[in-house]
Amino acid sequence: MSNDPILLALYLCSGSKPFPLNSLHRVIWLNKAENLITLIRIDKKPFSKPQTLAYSKVRDWISDKQLILVEKEEAAPQLRLSDVQLAARYPPSNRREKKGYTTTHKLSAPLEYRQKWLKFLDEIIGQLDGAWKGITSLSSILKPACEKHDVCLNDSYQVVYAFYANKCSRLSVIPERFRSGAFGKPRVGKGHVLGRMTTKAKLEGKGNTNFGLDENWLQKIRDTYQESIKHGVTGPAAYETFLNLYCLISVEMINGELETTYLPQGQRPSEAQFLAHGPNDDPEQALWRKQLLDQEYEKNNRPLNGQSNPITLQTGLRALVDASSNDRYLVSAFNRSQTLGPARVIPVVEEKTGYIWGIYVGWRVNKEAAKLSILNACSDKVEFCARYHIHIKPEEWYSHLHAEFRADKGEFNCTAVRESLGETNRSIEYVITGRPDLRGRGERAHGLLHDHNANGSTFGRFRKRGEIDPAKEADQTLFDFTRELIRDVLRINNFDPVPHLRTTEMIQAGVEPYRRNILEYCMANGYHHQISYNEDDLYLALCPEFPASITRDGIYPLVKRHFDSGDEILLKDLRYLGQNAEFDRWLESARRNKRERISILMNPNDPRVAYFQDPDNGLQRLRLATKDPLLASLASVHDLTIRATEDTVMLYKANNRATENSASKALQNSAERKEIAKQKTADVKRHGGRKGASSNASGRRKALQDEVRTHGQSPIPISPTKHQTSVQPENQTSSSNVVPLRGPPSSDIDKDFERWLNGDPE
Repeated sequence: MSNDPILLALYLCSGSKPFPLNSLHRVIWLNKAENLITLIRIDKKPFSKPQTLAYSKVRDWISDKQLILVEKEEAAPQLRLSDVQLAARYPPSNRREKKGYTTTHKLSAPLEYRQKWLKFLDEIIGQLDGAWKGITSLSSILKPACEKHDVCLNDSYQVVYAFYANKCSRLSVIPERFRSGAFGKPRVGKGHVLGRMTTKAKLEGKGNTNFGLDENWLQKIRDTYQESIKHGVTGPAAYETFLNLYCLISVEMINGELETTYLPQGQRPSEAQFLAHGPNDDPEQALWRKQLLDQEYEKNNRPLNGQSNPITLQTGLRALVDASSNDRYLVSAFNRSQTLGPARVIPVVEEKTGYIWGIYVGWRVNKEAAKLSILNACSDKVEFCARYHIHIKPEEWYSHLHAEFRADKGEFNCTAVRESLGETNRSIEYVITGRPDLRGRGERAHGLLHDHNANGSTFGRFRKRGEIDPAKEADQTLFDFTRELIRDVLRINNFDPVPHLRTTEMIQAGVEPYRRNILEYCMANGYHHQISYNEDDLYLALCPEFPASITRDGIYPLVKRHFDSGDEILLKDLRYLGQNAEFDRWLESARRNKRERISILMNPNDPRVAYFQDPDNGLQRLRLATKDPLLASLASVHDLTIRATEDTVMLYKANNRATENSASKALQNSAERKEIAKQKTADVKRHGGRKGASSNASGRRKALQDEVRTHGQSPIPISPTKHQTSVQPENQTSSSNVVPLRGPPSSDIDKDFERWLNGDPE
């Protein structure tokens, strides 16, 4: 069949399966009887281990055009050199005389390499069928042969793979690189690829045979690259385009075939010259990058961005900001059995030293979190740490507002952040995706702050199936987690040694190798970028804005019950008062009239203080009026929102239960009244359909007197049971329907009541 795989044939993968796109694979072994076939990938070095697959499956891939047979193959010129050509091109050097070689036994290094490995291959080739079948391992075959021929086991794998990748050609057994320097003067680096001019050839005076390029030809090469560098165009294809544009002499149809004539080799640039010249960059490298998938070069092949130790060090100019992944689950400050969610951290890190200026901790990373992290970096740290029962001096954690911030295209990439920074005359720079090295110290700060030994840690990744849910192990509140982070920041800034960050000037001055000491040296010697700023302007630009309601007893913030929803609730735990509210009589006005809405500025993680922007008096401070000391120190807006939501749900449930109970009692009373009405109707019919004498007041008194006189009892009706379905006769008296009157002996009051009831005079 035409679709049957061919031994030593080369196939191109045209889809994403079963192999990488545009990868080349050669068939090196097949066994139709056992339905096995082995292929090796040849377009990637170092070579990977050959894969043994089902023969029928590979045949189906060929039928479906997922594997396409390559009709014409072109081997590299150095893989077609015979022993004589190899010895003539790479003659033996004098350095081999030191190893005891005589003049008659001297061999060129590539030829010696070939002869040594061919002996090795001749011994093991017939034993590899078991390795391709999977019966035995390849190492068990190669190891004894390597010990016998005194060759390296690790090198033997690549020699075997290269031998099969090049159609089992004995001429292909040559070294990849060869150091061809003079005796005692090896070339710098790893040597040069075979096929280039040796030092001996250059010393013999062989001139350069390349075509002389002038500015006109160079411009033609640049123009060709500008038009042809795109995805899917290789270097040889671009050179062919260049020949058709500028080196074409004639095109003729001869015997049904198209004959193309170009300028002779010495009158036009060679392919090597074409690949060596281009627009401002290595053109061959640019063409190769275009063949890669989207951002593959940026992620896997580009060089890392590094820098040498600077002569001088400037601090305070640029800060690196970036949010961490979901790191640790936290619990509620009011109920530790309730998990709130994983916390996120945004540190503000100095670009040059890694000094952490501020942090933000919260459950969600958005524009508000981005602005709060910058606000924390330039706020007073003594007051900030005191809330978490950590007492420091101002020099132990400095505050600063940088002139520029560098971030990725995440939470800082929004109009609100750019406008807020613009209000403070600051700017922000975004790095491209896939370049974390451009903000390396910011990424490093996450590793220094993460602690995966704590309960509730996510280990920086999503939970896999079968693993224990870290949310069940959580036991820290936002207060506890933030306090831990503050201690870590103080340790990093003041006690972690960083001797590699000191310049020669700092070493000569005896600066201790800590970030704080390096920063203080820069401040003292004019290397620190410092700009004064107004704290009120920072609060106006960076603090989140919350709607608030003015009531008769205070100012209460309004928050959304869920993120991105319109369901608002009033946080009754946060009651704010201030001088502005007292002077303008806001509370008295709310008592007389309806409630009014205003906008306040507040840090959702620190609700102790809020601010109101008065158009006449500027920014006004509102204090939290509460008798609960833990509420001010432990609570956050997120925690209070969940608590208020749960309290509302519990109140709804209690009201529903009360409503259901009231409705049940109303149904029971209605059923009893209907039953009593039925009994009365039956009694009226039994007496001829006429009402008794007890219809008027005198009749009711006489009936009550007769009842008491006859029975000596007070009739108390009992609700009929489900077994009581028929009405008893009128003259039948049941002792179960009345309760005897029990009490003390009759007194004068009872006698007077009896006379009044009987209508007797005094």
